[in-house]
Amino acid sequence: MPPSILKIALDVPLDRLFDYLNGDHLSENRHVQIGQRVLVPFGNRNQIGIVMAIADSSDVPLEKLKPIAQAFTAETPLDAEMLALIKFSADYYQYPFGQALLSALPARLRQIAPAVSRKQYCYHLTDAGIAADVEQIPKKQKVLRNVLATLQTAKQLTEAELDEISGTARKAVKALVDLGFAASEQVLALQRVMVTTPSEAPQLNDEQAHAVQTIMAQPHIFNAWLLNGITGSGKTEVYIRLMQQVLQQPDAQILVLVPEINLTPQLEARFRSRLPSFPLVSLHSNLSESERLHHWQLAQWGVAKIIIGTRLSIFTPLPNLKLLIIDEEHDSSYKQQDSMRYHARDVAMVRAKRLN
Repeated sequence: MPPSILKIALDVPLDRLFDYLNGDHLSENRHVQIGQRVLVPFGNRNQIGIVMAIADSSDVPLEKLKPIAQAFTAETPLDAEMLALIKFSADYYQYPFGQALLSALPARLRQIAPAVSRKQYCYHLTDAGIAADVEQIPKKQKVLRNVLATLQTAKQLTEAELDEISGTARKAVKALVDLGFAASEQVLALQRVMVTTPSEAPQLNDEQAHAVQTIMAQPHIFNAWLLNGITGSGKTEVYIRLMQQVLQQPDAQILVLVPEINLTPQLEARFRSRLPSFPLVSLHSNLSESERLHHWQLAQWGVAKIIIGTRLSIFTPLPNLKLLIIDEEHDSSYKQQDSMRYHARDVAMVRAKRLN
C-alpha cells in the first residue's frame, strides 16, 4: 500500500501547497483529516500547517518527501466551508492562501504546541437515574436530593451550574455517578457572566415592525438587507427581534460584525439582557490569546450561539450560521489595510450567499 501524501498549506509567501508523507507509523497520524493542524519540517525549522488534501501520489519523488513531525488529531479540524471561504478570499484579493489561512486562526493555533482548551465536566442521568425516586434518598442528604431533582428536570448540568446549587454539589453528583444514577463527559467550559434581569422588549414602531416582517418573510433564502437610520433610531432593536426568531431554529448561530472594539461591550450587554439563555462570545484583539482561542473554539463547536466580533471574525468557523449582521456597514474599519487587504463586509456577503 503506497504511503499517503498530505498536501499542506503553510504560512509562507508562496501560493502553493507542500507535499509531505503522512508518517503512518505514528499512531496519532493515522487519523489525519482535511483541515487538521500539523507540525512539519520546513527548511531548518518546524512550522504549523493545515492539511488541505490527502493523495496517494506526488509530483515530487517519494524519497525526497519528508514526513510530518506531528498531527494534532485531538483538535477539531477546520471545516470545508471555512477553508473554501478563505481560499476564495485569497484568490480574489491576490494573496498567498497559506498566509491568509494561518493569519485567520487564533495566535495559539499558529504556535508549535497543542491547543489547550478550557473544559469542564457535564453530568447527565442514566436510565437508572431517570427512573430513581428522590424520596429514596434520606432527607438529611439535602444537596444530593436537590442535585438529583434538578438533573431530572434540567437533563444535564455543568460544573458551573452545580456550583450555583451548592458548594458541595460537585461532591454530590459524583456520589450519583458512583450509584450509577449519573454519567459525565468533558465539554468546553462556557465563560461565566454576571446574571442580569432580562429587560423588557420595547414596542416596535411601524418602520421597525415593517423591517422585521419583511426580512423574516423568506428566512431560508439569501437576501441582503440595508437598515438605513440615524444613531438612536432603533436599528439594534431590529437586530434583536431578528435574532430572537432565528435562534428558535435548532442549534442556530448568529454572527454580528462590529467595526470597532469599543462597540463590542455595549452590544454584548444589550444582547445578554434580552437573550440571556443563549451563550454569547466576543472575538477581538483586546482578548488574551487563551481567551480568544477559547471563544473561537466555542464558536467552532457550535456551543456559542451569538458571536460578536471585529472584521477578522468573518473567518470564524460556524457550523450552524443562520444570520449575519454587519453593524455600521459603511465604516472603513471593515477594510483590512495590511497583509491580505480584504473588505469584511464583502466577504460576509459572499459567505452568506454560499450558505444559501
